[in-house]
Amino acid sequence: MQAITYAARSDTGHKREKNEDNLFAGGITLNADNRNKPFSAGGTASMPCLFAVCDGMGGYADGDFASMSAIDMLAKYAGRIKTAEPPDALVDEYVINVNKLLCGAMLERSVRMGTTLALIVAQPGGLHAYTLGDSRIYMLNGGVFKQISTDHTLVTPKIKLGLLTDEQARKKSDWHKLTAYLGVFDNELEICADTLPVLPLCDGLRILACSDGLTDMVLDGRIEEILRGNKTPAAAADFLMEEALNNGGKDNITIIVFDITSAQTGGVEE
Repeated sequence: MQAITYAARSDTGHKREKNEDNLFAGGITLNADNRNKPFSAGGTASMPCLFAVCDGMGGYADGDFASMSAIDMLAKYAGRIKTAEPPDALVDEYVINVNKLLCGAMLERSVRMGTTLALIVAQPGGLHAYTLGDSRIYMLNGGVFKQISTDHTLVTPKIKLGLLTDEQARKKSDWHKLTAYLGVFDNELEICADTLPVLPLCDGLRILACSDGLTDMVLDGRIEEILRGNKTPAAAADFLMEEALNNGGKDNITIIVFDITSAQTGGVEE
């Protein structure tokens, strides 16, 4: 039976006072006790299971609240989402309800806040993935490495049209301007997560989900080298974190790496 070996890491980075990212891995989330310290977790999980990365926006307390709210609600939905085949409709319901919660909080607090979402549901029939914002999901499978998510930013269409290279786009102000995220009102944007094509399970498949604190500091070519060059998810996650911090660590950094394995050595219940 196939299982998953995973590693999760999160760090405030060198420039931020507080970690506004959050994650869900093996049933573990960031909370008031662990979120502002270097965070490390990992193990094995039996399928079905799910993983998520959220990058909060709004500054200090509000970005923290947004990402934590999304993850707290995901924890409540996790049991149903991971066993629904397919989970698309429940993920849509979850996204709508998180968005409603954040809109209510914004009206109450008179602030703007929001969060990205990169969500992966691993089931025996395949990997289902959903994204909002610029938290990314990458796949490494044999000779193929690619970003399977699409950044919801103003600059992304220009890259797709060949008007800008990735390196040029990183220097534009549009690089961090999001066109989709959790925390939008009805008259602003339609709230709908990207539903990515289902990935078939195969031994050796490696997945990376991360916030832009990693991808702003480490280019795709180097991410691929690190994912290929390290045998375990834990080693790969550690090297990715080290690289992001050494390159400046200008934002919070959150990383989840997991492998599909054929030998099941025990599970972690979510």
